[in-house]
Amino acid sequence: LGATLDGTMTFGAIGRLQIGHIAVSRHRIGLTSALARAEHHPVAKVIVQTAGVSVYDQRGDVVTLTPGDGLVYDVSQPHAITCTETTEHFVVIVPHDLVVGRGVRLDRLSTQRFSARTGVGRLAADLIYSTFGELATISPACEDDLAASLLSLMFLPRRDSRMRFGTALGAGADLVDFTPRAGTAPADLTLAPPG
Repeated sequence: LGATLDGTMTFGAIGRLQIGHIAVSRHRIGLTSALARAEHHPVAKVIVQTAGVSVYDQRGDVVTLTPGDGLVYDVSQPHAITCTETTEHFVVIVPHDLVVGRGVRLDRLSTQRFSARTGVGRLAADLIYSTFGELATISPACEDDLAASLLSLMFLPRRDSRMRFGTALGAGADLVDFTPRAGTAPADLTLAPPG
């Protein structure tokens, strides 16, 4: 897509999480099977797209993100990211052990798309934006609690045992809105199509 890659990446740490903003020109990057075997990347990424269009391909699932879409994917597995225009997104990098601690099975974590426009996904996105904007002012004494809050919101929908990873959000699947039904507790979340 081009011989050069132009952009900016700004990252900071909240506890063991890395949170950042990326603005980048059109590109195609990825992790090949050979690199995945040679280099260990034991993290998941939570992406919230804010500008442009990005296409993520992992384990045969192809997901297109536009502004207001979110994605969780396993960075340790082979993947490709294609952006045919300038894109911007917020990123939270989460160590695998923290993902597993939230009840998410890594073998099922692959290009899981969510709406960052409504429901719990919107709350998570808003906390990501706010946290990034306040990185310089956050007291180290608050980092662990803030990191726990981010993790809770980002992975709350994925703990629902009724959600079938890899099939519910596979290639060509509709965008899913993680909005609890009236009168349900967080552990009883159900999936609802947007609109």
